[in-house]
Amino acid sequence: LKIAEEESVREALDQLRHHESPLNWVMFGYQDRDTLEMLNAGEGGLEDLKEQLGEGDIRFAVLECVVTGDTYNSIKFVLVTWIGNEVPPGLAKARAAGHRKELVTFLTESLAIAAEFQPSSKAEFTSKDVSSSLTKMAAGYQDTISTGQKKESRQVMSRSHATSGDRSKSQLKIDDEQAIADALLSVHRGEHEWAHITYVAGKKDEVYLKGTGSGGLEKLREELPENNVSFCLVTFEVTETTSTVTKYVLLTWVGEYTPPLQKARSGPHRSELADWIISIVPFHSHYQANEADDLELEKVLFKLRS
Repeated sequence: LKIAEEESVREALDQLRHHESPLNWVMFGYQDRDTLEMLNAGEGGLEDLKEQLGEGDIRFAVLECVVTGDTYNSIKFVLVTWIGNEVPPGLAKARAAGHRKELVTFLTESLAIAAEFQPSSKAEFTSKDVSSSLTKMAAGYQDTISTGQKKESRQVMSRSHATSGDRSKSQLKIDDEQAIADALLSVHRGEHEWAHITYVAGKKDEVYLKGTGSGGLEKLREELPENNVSFCLVTFEVTETTSTVTKYVLLTWVGEYTPPLQKARSGPHRSELADWIISIVPFHSHYQANEADDLELEKVLFKLRS
């Protein structure tokens, strides 16, 4: 078995393991008969992962889970093997069984695989079913999203040396800090409605100011790339009881065609950028949009009011 872009995959696994990253699953598929590639990664837990699985697919995924009652090692990682019901019997299924063992060996060099799980259908791919493979006690398992807690407050230790992770790979470089600071302040003064920060072309860890503007979310949407991640400070007028107040939101846009590794990096980068932004101007909330429908004004305002 070969792993395409092995160094990049290991970097994504570091992000999955690290307590400051919101990433909670990565998924692999076949590039050719003996090579696996990372196809996607996400922050939406079990249900988000399930949406990526087709009935004609063979996929392997590492899913982060939290075990209640385990105060020392609350975070567990499960290797999920998915062979869709429309995959014909034959060599492909047989190869997958052999490759699964080799994949476990590869993965355990980066994180501890606590259990393996192979659902026979999506209907059998639930928290309860994963629990049976992980702890043998259904009540002891929740996927990370259903806990309603921030990852850093949940995770005590995912393995003995995982509390710090490899931060050198996720350190964010901010190009022309003064230009971005000026843009953020212009939003805060009401001169613009948003400031748009995104990645420098060809740079995996460097962001720059793409621009500022007004015209609401509809105009901002025109500026957002489908194949990259953007971070935008956006201002909203929110009606609260009898008054209207101005609120500022750090909006993260993850385009539909963003490469999986860029998605994996964007979580810790968002945290680093947020810390830097709040040292210049305050903001009230964070909002992540993964598709155009997420940029509807009412959805953002609902989060701000909740």
